[in-house]
Amino acid sequence: GITNPWLRHLIVRGSGELPVLARYPLFAEQKNELLEAAEAANVEVAGWYSTPVHPLEGEELRSAGYAPGCCPDAETAARHVVTLPIHSVRERDIERILRFLNGVYR
Repeated sequence: GITNPWLRHLIVRGSGELPVLARYPLFAEQKNELLEAAEAANVEVAGWYSTPVHPLEGEELRSAGYAPGCCPDAETAARHVVTLPIHSVRERDIERILRFLNGVYR
């Protein structure tokens, strides 16, 4: 499992319901640094949804009717959430991703 203190799981197990996920989300304290390090290490970590109305930024957000600050939780998620692959991942890929997240990225 992931033991890195800079990362937090966002899926809470124990509710009795199994989530249906396209990718596994994690909360990263330093999202951009993690994404850069993952790319350099050839580890699949994605930074999907970089803004509350992805992929719009700046004035494009306003033209879509989004007022900065109106959805603080979505803005926080956009700044911090990264995702890991789920489907078609081999055991050795999982081990390599975990080693990267637990060891290389600090």
